[in-house]
Amino acid sequence: MRCAQQRLGAAVARALKIERYSVEQVLGMLIERCERLGLYVHGNRRDARRYSRWMLERLAGLYSQGETPHLPL
Repeated sequence: MRCAQQRLGAAVARALKIERYSVEQVLGMLIERCERLGLYVHGNRRDARRYSRWMLERLAGLYSQGETPHLPL
């Protein structure tokens, strides 16, 4: 996620029509959580980017609505 951070954040902010800063904060939390759990991409990077974008859209959308999501990674 770290290598696609800029592109991913901009795409999600445009798709959800929310501030890019908010999306980048959520993305930062995701990256930190993945590092703590030792999660890394094994396999197809295209699929990993697609699933990462889906997860980021879901989490950023929930945060923008004032909810605190509890999604396991």
